[in-house]
Amino acid sequence: MDGELKNMKLNINQLAALSGLHRQTVTARMADVPLAPGSNEKKKLYLLTDLITA
Repeated sequence: MDGELKNMKLNINQLAALSGLHRQTVTARMADVPLAPGSNEKKKLYLLTDLITA
């Protein structure tokens, strides 16, 4: 289970749903968080571990 959580990738919509925040608020807060490997401009994913430490 720990390995699954460390490698979990979330997009802005998923983060907004989990946090109860608006997508624009989440986007603004994620400005300094690096994108996860495999992401691109159309599919922005963030590692859960990067989100927690941001």
